[in-house]
Amino acid sequence: MAGLFDAMRGWHIVAILLIAASLVLAGCGGDFPPYAPQTVTSAAPAPTCTLYICGAVRHEGYISVQIGCSYEEAVRLAGLLPQSMPPQGYNGTVDGSVRQITVNYSLDGRLCYCVNANSPRLLSDAPIEGLLPQEQALVAQYLRQHGAIHNKVQLADALGELYDSCFYKFFVAEADYEEAD
Repeated sequence: MAGLFDAMRGWHIVAILLIAASLVLAGCGGDFPPYAPQTVTSAAPAPTCTLYICGAVRHEGYISVQIGCSYEEAVRLAGLLPQSMPPQGYNGTVDGSVRQITVNYSLDGRLCYCVNANSPRLLSDAPIEGLLPQEQALVAQYLRQHGAIHNKVQLADALGELYDSCFYKFFVAEADYEEAD
């Protein structure tokens, strides 16, 4: 009988070791071995900057871009038009120092500067380079009747049927800009 107890004692030790190992492994969760390298991800968002982009773009107004993105990409986000001529001096990256970009346009291959839709020059009869007399007259009439133009929706009201053919010739300055309802 003594031989049977000695044999069982050997199994007892093995069973205790197996149970102990199971308990240790159960406490490790899914991170076995416990010294495995961990990947740490940062929850901090990349810093951004808000730019006001106006002129010969589809979506005049504020856009938020990451610091370090190119000015070219920022202007592209505002929606370039076939007539758009992005500024030549903005070849760098957004760093927060520039707040407004006015995109001018090309007319018959030459650079034309967008006109502030609220410029007092529009109220005079003096011609403005790049604008047809009818375009100038319609915007001037709107300004006299309604006051300042605050967005492209109001510019569309001013220009009526001509809007699609000439809206890119005008911009609303950041100081006058208000989101359309």
